[in-house]
Amino acid sequence: DIRNQPDPTACWLEEKLYSLVANLLTKEKKLLEVQSTLPALKTSTRSEILKRLLLVTDYIHEHLKENLSLEQLASVGCLSKFHFLRLFKVAFEKTPNQYVNELRMKKGEALIRETRLDIHEIALSLGYANPSSFSRSFFNHRGVYPTQFRQAAV
Repeated sequence: DIRNQPDPTACWLEEKLYSLVANLLTKEKKLLEVQSTLPALKTSTRSEILKRLLLVTDYIHEHLKENLSLEQLASVGCLSKFHFLRLFKVAFEKTPNQYVNELRMKKGEALIRETRLDIHEIALSLGYANPSSFSRSFFNHRGVYPTQFRQAAV
């Protein structure tokens, strides 16, 4: 009888919800691990530092195409430049500059693979002053130039 059959859409949604919850729990566990590595005596202080650093990463994601300075990012986190740099490296195991560059490269790869935008347009949308800077960074990151990457992805 069809009435006794489970709804495939409901099953699919339940699987997606389970996957989302599992992913969130994994991320939460990772954040707690990061928080425990931060150099502070009190748990509440470590929690506040992590919250500030996550505000900075959100800011980076939102302003990726802008020229982001260390002073600007430290200000977003309400931390001194030196303290911010040290804490960011401890929390994310890379400098803010490395974090920004990796994020730009990931976004650049996706744009090259998923769109037909010019390499020039992609470079400008990611905050590079010119396409050659983007191409050089892309080559250093991937070992191929953006045009070669696009040809291989087709």
